[in-house]
Amino acid sequence: MKKAMAFCLAALMAAGMTTSAFAAAKDVNPGSVTFDQDSFINGKASVELEYDAVAEPTYTITIPMGVQLVKGGTTSTFKAEGISNLNGGKIVLSITSTRKSGMPDDCPDFALYRGHNYVPYEVQGFYKDGTSHFVSELNKEVMSFDEDGEYRYRVIPSKIIPVTGTYWGNITFQFDIVGAEEPEPDPNPEEEYASVKVNFQLRGTDTIVGSMDYQMPKPGDGRYMLYAKNSQVEIPEGYSYPDDQDPWRTIVVKDGVPNPAEVTFEVVAE
Repeated sequence: MKKAMAFCLAALMAAGMTTSAFAAAKDVNPGSVTFDQDSFINGKASVELEYDAVAEPTYTITIPMGVQLVKGGTTSTFKAEGISNLNGGKIVLSITSTRKSGMPDDCPDFALYRGHNYVPYEVQGFYKDGTSHFVSELNKEVMSFDEDGEYRYRVIPSKIIPVTGTYWGNITFQFDIVGAEEPEPDPNPEEEYASVKVNFQLRGTDTIVGSMDYQMPKPGDGRYMLYAKNSQVEIPEGYSYPDDQDPWRTIVVKDGVPNPAEVTFEVVAE
């Protein structure tokens, strides 16, 4: 089940868009019945019917039709409601096109255009648990979800601007319902997680007041964001994060190996 929608990246539009998927009517297949002449009473026969019905997945997505980009990137939020009957599956958001009518033929994917001047951009998808990753290729998962809520993505233009002026672009999102998959046997069952060491350094000093191993479920290759306030990151007791600290750390995974394998957050004594 697929829903595709295109969004303008040049000017913010006040209108929103809602797309829904509903259960389709299913033909009732009669079961079988056996009867003989003794089953008839006054010319009437009774036939029992049996139908194993499966409810189709449903969802409703409400998402802004336009995003006004700013330097450093813009975050947009969409709402998912009425999610049901996924049967262990999930809804996967991907990008199937970044082109629109009138764009120059030589404009690359994931780029804004002004004439024949281009500004590349990438899209960051945020999962419900606070993790995120970056996408700059078509037909790659931006995020996935399986429950009602508000979900965020961020469009981040390049810092290199060839010519001053307004640039335009377009994103076609697609929402697919992906069924639950049987996990493939892990050839290295003892290496189920990619481990990243998290250090907590006392601000203004070289003192490490605590460390922990953050276990990342074996991810696919790509860029991931580790959030300091993730519930799995246990800050040492008696310390807190300074308000002006960037709470995100970028981790690049290649061949299942995270880089860097060690990150540091500053803390202050409470």
